[in-house]
Amino acid sequence: METTRKLRWERPAGLATGPHRPDPLASLVRLVRSPTGGPDAPSPASHEDWAGLIDRVRAAAGRAREAEAHALDREQQMQDLMRQARAEVDAAEGRVRAAEIRAAAAEMHAETRIREAETRAEQAEARARAAEDWLMRIHETVVSEFADLDGEDER
Repeated sequence: METTRKLRWERPAGLATGPHRPDPLASLVRLVRSPTGGPDAPSPASHEDWAGLIDRVRAAAGRAREAEAHALDREQQMQDLMRQARAEVDAAEGRVRAAEIRAAAAEMHAETRIREAETRAEQAEARARAAEDWLMRIHETVVSEFADLDGEDER
């Protein structure tokens, strides 16, 4: 800061007297009017003005660095969140695949048990029909064999 106060901000003497060099600020358009409304003659800036400007530039640069660091921080957090979300999605997909495999296996097992139960039911029905057929034969045999006894008892 001391070095800025020591610097002289006036135009060097060699530049002010040379007719061969045009004023580099002559082509600039003034955007702000002076409070008097007339054309302004450039006022020499004081050392405090320049030091204040440098302080403001440094403060702005510091805020810009802080904003950039904050943005980088946020970007890193977002990347971490994205990685975490991807890992959670991958884990969820793995759980879904495992559940689908278990469901398919359970479905196959259930279908097998249903087929076995249907087979057993068909076999039981076939045995029941065979037993009914035998009962009918036995009934017919008993009726036909003992029909003669019924006739002898009445005599």
